[in-house]
Parts: sequence; C-alpha cells; structure tokens
Amino acid sequence: MDNVGNGAIPGHGGLNGLVVVAWGQCQGCTKTTDCGRFGVCSNIDFGYQCKCKAGFKGDAAKNKAVKCTFDAASARPSGGYGDYKGVVAKTDTAFVTFGAKSDVVLARTGGRKLLVDADVTVAGKMSVKGLDLDVELKRVHDQQAVLSSLRMQLYQQAKANMQFLWKADESLVLYSRFETMQGNTFKDLSHYGNHIKPSQSTKLAAGGKYCKGLSIPFGGQLVIPHSKSLDFSENSFSISVWTNLKGRPYPRTTFTIKKGSGCYFGKGRGGALPGWEFGHGYRGNGVDFCLRDKEHNQARTGLVYDAGYTNKELEDTWSHTVWVVDREAQVASSYINGKEMKYKFTFDVPAKLTDKSDDSMDSLSNNEAIVIGNTYGWRMDGMIDELRIYRRALSASEARALYKITPPEHSC
Repeated sequence: MDNVGNGAIPGHGGLNGLVVVAWGQCQGCTKTTDCGRFGVCSNIDFGYQCKCKAGFKGDAAKNKAVKCTFDAASARPSGGYGDYKGVVAKTDTAFVTFGAKSDVVLARTGGRKLLVDADVTVAGKMSVKGLDLDVELKRVHDQQAVLSSLRMQLYQQAKANMQFLWKADESLVLYSRFETMQGNTFKDLSHYGNHIKPSQSTKLAAGGKYCKGLSIPFGGQLVIPHSKSLDFSENSFSISVWTNLKGRPYPRTTFTIKKGSGCYFGKGRGGALPGWEFGHGYRGNGVDFCLRDKEHNQARTGLVYDAGYTNKELEDTWSHTVWVVDREAQVASSYINGKEMKYKFTFDVPAKLTDKSDDSMDSLSNNEAIVIGNTYGWRMDGMIDELRIYRRALSASEARALYKITPPEHSC
C-alpha cells in the first residue's frame, strides 16, 4: 500500500506483480463521526481532503479524517457578546435538546423568538427591560385571585336570583319544575298561581331532566284550571317543555296539550269550542297543530321537524321543545333542542268551517281548562320536566336559551 491510500491484492498479476485498485476514499468521514457530521470530504488527486463546516473548526490535512468541533468565535454576533459561548442556528428554525431522553428543548422559532419546552425554575430575580417579573407576576396572581373571588360572588348571586329572574318576566304565566307538590297540586312558580292538578297515575320520579321529573304513564293527564292569564284570546303564546317519551304505537302520541276542543269537530259538526292544541294524533316527523276561533275559522297542519330532530329519532331520550304561535306575524314555529325548524306554518288564511266564518283568525277565548297528556284519546307516555307557558311569542335566541339554561342546584 502506498502513502495515499492505493492498495493491492497479493497474488494477482499487474504492475510489479500486483493488481492496483482504488482504495475507499474519504476514510473516517461517516455519519457517525465528527468529520461526517460537522465536516465535508472531497476527493482530490492521490487521495481526499476533509474540511470543517461553517461554525466548526479542526485541523484539516490531506488524506486524514479531521475532528471538527464547535467554533464559538465564528458564531459570535457582530458587535460581540463579551465571552459569548453557545450554539448557533444557521437556519430560521432550529433546536437543541438536553438530557438522556432529550426531553428539554430549546428552539428558535423565528426572528428573535425562543421556545423553551421544559419546566423552568428561576431561583433568583429575573428582570426584563427593567421589570421585576417576580413582583409583576405576584401582582397579576393577586389580581386574578380577586377577580376569581368576584366571579364566584356574582355566580352565587345569580344562582340565588335564578327563580326570581324567571318570575320577573310577566309574560310567563305558568312555570313548574315538578320537584315537590303543594297539597294535591304542582305549584306554579310564576306570578299567576296557575297550579297544576295531576291525575292519580301521574307521580314525581327520579331521573328528570333536572333533579326530579313528572312521570305521566299512558292514561295519565294534568289539568290546569282556566284563568284570565291563560286565556290568550288574540295574543301570541309559547310553550316550552323537556320530554322523555317512549315509543309511540297507537294510540300514543307526542307531548300533547290543548285548551278548548275546536279541532276535533270537523266542518258541519256541532259542539266545537274555540281554542288551540298540539299533539292530536301521532306524527313521526313532527306534531299536529290546530287553532280555531269563535267564528269557526280553523288553521290546522303538521309542524314538520328537520331530519335528526324527528320524534322517532328522539324517542326514549330527553329533548327540548318550544312551540311559538305568533299572532302578529300569523306564523307558528318549532324549536327542537334549541334549533329552529325550517318549516313554519302561516295561518293568515284559515279554513271557513261555518257560514259565520270570516276567513281571518280572531279570538281563541274559552273557559276550558288546559289539559296535558290526553287529547281526544291520544295519550302521551313518559316523563316531562321544566314546563313553561308564555303569553307572548318567544324569539329564536330565547328558545335557545331555554334549551341551554341549567337551573341552580339549590332549586332542587
């Protein structure tokens, strides 16, 4: 072998009895050596030459693997940082790791931006542009504690006032949480004292939407006696309720509620009374809705629900329903679990059922009680909770709020 790395295989013919071959060049410069990682190797005549990459230094020699080490002097910024020593990043983003598991990371994420991925402990005072971070952070911490205390006080006050806030809406003419009984009735929490009388088969039960709920088995019903506040006449009204109803083979229906009996009696049949109703007959994709006034003008339809919100899809689960009858706009709307259903029913041109009918929807007044759970033999089967009746049309945002509101814990 000569001194530049050329070698021969003994026993083969060639120059002076040897076969001359090219020995592997750039010896020692591999991915696992300092030369290979921090240096570059080039082939030259009669051998190879190694040199260190920018930012590293070492003794370069012909046909010798150079040992390259970090050159702090070459990394020192122009202008100098005194006795600066460290790591230089030659790209816009770079990182170094420390520890056997490389679980501490220092990363350059952009111009003058440093990311420290580790739990950092500062034993002494740390200042930034003259700020004492220890003092500033303590001040911020103390402020956060004060704000947290104020938020808790406001939250507690809101909880204490929750019932009052609901009662403060004078249009709320009935509200029952179905938690306790007052004598043989469920107390109306509104201003109006429209207490609810249950049949013997209905009962309070655990597993309500909030705390307890009211179980209304097939055949059970509730009666709310007639009162001036519940006589809507030509006023708008809204109904809000949580329900968890069983599957509905005939003659079970959805949540059903009515006042009067104007929709059971067809054209030419006597005995009809003005009023309104929901849930006469089962509709898998929505609810039957009907109005009938004193002149026997009638508006009736099925309020159709959007896909994903139909009765079949929501049976045996708690779901929230709001029905809004807006007499000014002459439109009936539905909200299921806070979502406004696309279908709206316009009742500005009702059907005329008698010679006295005048083709416009007028007063719905009657002296009948409100009945829940039984509409002409169509009966619901399941549980209800948080029943509210309003003497006005709720807005879409109010319907969503009623779905999202959680009553305070202490109200159970």
